Amino acid sequence: MKNFFSRFFPELCAAVVAGVILYFAQAHLAAGNSSDKAEEFFQLGNEQMDAKNFPAAVDNYTEAIRINPKYTDAYRKRADVYYQQKNYEAAASDFTQAIKFGLHDAAAYYNRGECNLALKNYQQAVDDFTQAVSLGFNDLTVYASRGVACYWLKNYEQVVTDFDAAIALGLNDAVAYTFRGMADYHLKNYEQTIRDFDEAVSRGRTDDYLLYKYRADSKFYLGDYEAALEDYNRAIELDPDFSMLYNNRGLTYASLNRYDEALADYNRAIELDEKNPLAYGNRAEIFLRLGDNQQAADDLAKAKALSLSQ
Repeated sequence: MKNFFSRFFPELCAAVVAGVILYFAQAHLAAGNSSDKAEEFFQLGNEQMDAKNFPAAVDNYTEAIRINPKYTDAYRKRADVYYQQKNYEAAASDFTQAIKFGLHDAAAYYNRGECNLALKNYQQAVDDFTQAVSLGFNDLTVYASRGVACYWLKNYEQVVTDFDAAIALGLNDAVAYTFRGMADYHLKNYEQTIRDFDEAVSRGRTDDYLLYKYRADSKFYLGDYEAALEDYNRAIELDPDFSMLYNNRGLTYASLNRYDEALADYNRAIELDEKNPLAYGNRAEIFLRLGDNQQAADDLAKAKALSLSQ
């Protein structure tokens, strides 16, 4: 038995070693072939994307990912295609996969933030934009986009901060001043609201009835009633069926002691919205000033009932 093993053991060892080498060589070749194949589909996807053949691009990137499930660039490029197609959920998912597998750069977070903003996932958008800024993405677009998301989250102080930064970096369009103006309005910074809306109008935002309404409100709160009337008039031209515009203009007329015009506006406000408690309450005040105590009492009762029911 000893002679048997002595005779065959060296040959056996050599055969085992050769088998192990062959196994790993085949595995290495297979991996190399897979990697090459994934790259081939990836490049085909790029060509199709350049040609704006988006469905074919998605197919090729998907095949590259099937071969190499951790192919970060393929996820990123497929996400870009999905974004072009306005398939924001799929795009956000792919950016998440790319980040998960190591694509830790500012653009990935910024792009996912834009997807979340489009999907109205505002807090996730803010988190992504903040991460992009922390990674060095100091571009006006990231501040503007984060400002928009913060506006819908009612974080008005951050809205002002972000649009300050965006405007300082060169964003001088009407939308930027509109958002900052709206945030300042909610913060009761009425003088700044007026300045921002003036800038927005000068840059072409002349058909936004809400802009004129809030600028008029700001002027009213600052006691500039005649200027407020001009803006309410313009807002009503743009949207003649908005009850609160008549209510607010009525308040302005009342502040100027123009009671007949105020009463006409409150009547119109109630015609447009019979459940507007403010219009009834304000009309009651006019009736009191005109000496019609019974009508005033009726309107006050109506205003109270409506307020309790809402």
